[in-house]
Amino acid sequence: MFYQFSLELVSMLARNASLPSIVQYVDQMLGNPLMITDETFSVLAYSQNRPVPDPVWKEIIQSQYSSPKLVDQTNVNEFWKRLENSSVPLFVDDEAFKGCVKRVVARIRIGSKTKGYIALLECEKKIDDEDLKALQMLAEILGVKFNEENAISEAVGQIRDRFAKDILTGVIDSEKVIRDRAETMKLKFSKWHMVISVKAIQPQKYISQYLDDLCEILKRHAKLCIYTSDGIAAYYIVSFSQKSDRKKFIGPDIQSYVKKNGCLYYVSRPTDRVRNLLLCYREVCEMAETLEPEFGEHNIFLYDCLAPFEMIVKACSGDGERSYYCRGLEQLLQTDKSQGTHYVETLRSFFRNNQNVSAAAEELYLHRNTVNYRLSKIREILEDDFDDYRIRLHLQMALIWYDIVQMNKNQG
Repeated sequence: MFYQFSLELVSMLARNASLPSIVQYVDQMLGNPLMITDETFSVLAYSQNRPVPDPVWKEIIQSQYSSPKLVDQTNVNEFWKRLENSSVPLFVDDEAFKGCVKRVVARIRIGSKTKGYIALLECEKKIDDEDLKALQMLAEILGVKFNEENAISEAVGQIRDRFAKDILTGVIDSEKVIRDRAETMKLKFSKWHMVISVKAIQPQKYISQYLDDLCEILKRHAKLCIYTSDGIAAYYIVSFSQKSDRKKFIGPDIQSYVKKNGCLYYVSRPTDRVRNLLLCYREVCEMAETLEPEFGEHNIFLYDCLAPFEMIVKACSGDGERSYYCRGLEQLLQTDKSQGTHYVETLRSFFRNNQNVSAAAEELYLHRNTVNYRLSKIREILEDDFDDYRIRLHLQMALIWYDIVQMNKNQG
C-alpha cells in the first residue's frame, strides 16, 4: 500500500495537483480525515467528504485557522518544540483535548524551516505505523510543492511590493489606475481600506522574518492584503467589506502574534478610496514618529485613539488651525446641517456637564432618554468606540477649538 501511495503522490506532484485533490486522495487511502495548514495555522485544505465528530475540528474549519488558544492548548509537554525536533509525526497528548478525537501531526518543511502542518484524526480507523509512514511521506511531498510555489510567490511578491510602494508614496494617485493595475495582478480591492505599519520594538531586531507570517494572519480578515518594507518597518495595505471589520485587525490572533514577536503595530483610520491610502500611510508614519517604543505596555495603536496626543504635539509646534481637525466632529456638523439634528449641541452640553447625562438633559430642557438616544446616534455616526476616553478627549478638544474659531468669526 505504501509503495502505491508514494507513487501516486509523486504523480500528483508532477501533475501539479491542487491541495484539496491531494487531501481527498490521502483521506481515501488512510481512511481518516486530515487537514493541512500553513505555518501560521491558517487552513489550506481539509477533508470534506465526511462529517467529523470533533469540536476542535469544527472550530478550526469554521474560523479557517487554529486560534492562539487552541495552539497553546495543544502544547502539552512542549508538543510544538518536540515536533520541531522530530523527524516523524507525533500524536498530540490526550491531556490537550480531553474527550476529543485522537490526532497526529506532521511538520511540512523546506530545509529546516517549518512551512505548514498536517493533522490526521483517528475517526474511522486506528492510526497505525503504516499511516504514520504515509503521513511523513505526504509532508515531504508537500515540502517540495510548497518550495516550488514559494519561488513563484517570491516573484509575485516583488511585483506587489512595488505596487504597494507606488500607492503609499503617491506615485499612482488615480483611483481608476490603482484598481485597474490591481486587476492585472489578480487583486481586487473591497469597499474599505487602511494601512497597518509594523516595526520591531528593539531597533536592531531583524523584522523581515515575520512579514509573510503576519500577512497570512491579516488575510484571515482582509479581502486583500499586500505589503512593502523599508527595512525598518513594514506597511500593509488591507482591504475589507464592512467598516466595522476594522476591529478584526486588532483581534486576539493579531495581539498574540505582535506581542510574541516584540513588534509595534500601528493602524490608520479606514478610507473608502484607495487613492487616500497615501493619507493613511502618513498617519501610521506620524504615530511611529510620535510614540517611543517605551510608550506604556501597549503594542497596538490606533490613529483615532492617538489623535488627541498628535493634536497637542501639532499645537505646540504651531501648526495652526488644522491641528484641531477631527473627522468625527466634521461628520456630526455635516449631519446637523443636512438633517436638522442637534448632535453637536448635545455633545457640547454632555462634555460641559462632565459627561453626566442627567445634568446635560436638565441644561437642554430634554428628557434623559432623549439625550441617551442622541448619544447613541452619535455613536453610530462616529463608528468609533465612543466609550474610549481618548476618542472623547479628541472630540472635546476639537469642539472647544471649533467654538473658539466660531466666536472669533462672529466677533470679526
